Amino acid sequence: TGHQGWVFSVAISAQGDQVLTGGEKGVAILWDTSGAELARYTGHQGPVLFVAFSPLGDQVITGGENGTAILWDTSGAELAHYTGHQGRVESVAFLPSGNRILIADSNGAVRQWDVSGQELARLAGSGSRIAISPQGDRILTIGRNDQAILRDLGGRVVKDFAPNRDEYFGSIAFSPRGDRIVTGGQSGTTILWDASGNELARFTGHEMGISSVAFSPKGDRIVTGGWDQTILWDLEGHQLAHYPGHKGRTESVAISPRGDRILTGGQGGEAILWDASGNELTRYSGHGGWVFSVAFSPKGDRILTGGYSEDAILWDTSGNELLRFKGHRVFVSSVAFSPKGDQVLTGDGNGNAILWDISGQELARYTGHGEEVKFVAFSPLGDRILTGGRDGTARIWRNYYWEWENGRIYKLNAEERAEYGIDWEY
Repeated sequence: TGHQGWVFSVAISAQGDQVLTGGEKGVAILWDTSGAELARYTGHQGPVLFVAFSPLGDQVITGGENGTAILWDTSGAELAHYTGHQGRVESVAFLPSGNRILIADSNGAVRQWDVSGQELARLAGSGSRIAISPQGDRILTIGRNDQAILRDLGGRVVKDFAPNRDEYFGSIAFSPRGDRIVTGGQSGTTILWDASGNELARFTGHEMGISSVAFSPKGDRIVTGGWDQTILWDLEGHQLAHYPGHKGRTESVAISPRGDRILTGGQGGEAILWDASGNELTRYSGHGGWVFSVAFSPKGDRILTGGYSEDAILWDTSGNELLRFKGHRVFVSSVAFSPKGDQVLTGDGNGNAILWDISGQELARYTGHGEEVKFVAFSPLGDRILTGGRDGTARIWRNYYWEWENGRIYKLNAEERAEYGIDWEY
């Protein structure tokens, strides 16, 4: 008890001896684990939507609906104000060092601050198509103007891949080692780059725009899906196989973890599984229209598709439908498996993304994109989620279920929620 109205956010200190709650009336409260109130934080003009402890537990940060975050000590004294976000604060977090803070708002801006309140970097207006490096330290985006930009996690531009605006990109991917980048252009040209953004090779063979690109697990093959066909290449740009089975445009491509199977989804309403020589193995029909996104599970024994129907569908490699993920109200535009394969992420045409467990249970919903969520991805550990929307923003979200399962934060059981006056389950 202690809050008047809803409690929107809860955090447990790393030491496990304190609890922090944020509420509807602009108040955050610090408690000990017996339920005794230790401090009250009353600097927000609206609901406190997000709260977090510093790694040492000696500071807390609160984020509000009015776009302001505040840093406090545990006695309730205000230390710093973080202003400038144009939307509500949707996430706050300390970096492991404790001297840097990340704040994300509802307009898609992620800003990094020091603990004195000085803004250090921002990642804003990033783009709708995203890829994260295997090391998790760089993000590649394509924005509204169809230009590809490589950034570090601080938001700094490492490379603008088309400074002369002579190429417009539709798809991007990192190699498994993170030392190569591939881009697919609307002109039908595929370009291979090194990690610094230097062009290594150009692949020509598509007569129309390229909508999807992917590396093989070993990084020695590239597959491109275009409006005309799907092609497998080596890194020198030699065509190894063609995949002509779709009736129209190929919208999405994926390569199996072993590199011996290729999956395509497209305009004809089907996903198709191929061997590496271009022989068709299996067709997956169930969406009743376009298949917009396809993915292999980490073991390669399951396939996930998203398309014109309101469901994402899980299949075995023989073409048998195993499960439908029901929760979207419009078409599913993007799908991804978590690194362990125990979670699924889907995005839709209304700007929503949903996190699921592999049995089809909805775990979390991520809202805020004003338009279609075009791309979804997990970080290499699975502890962060990335979404890219047609509204021109890329967003980074915390995966709380990963944090609970790995002991990063503590999930209250029913008795504990009752003890602390939390009347909703999370």
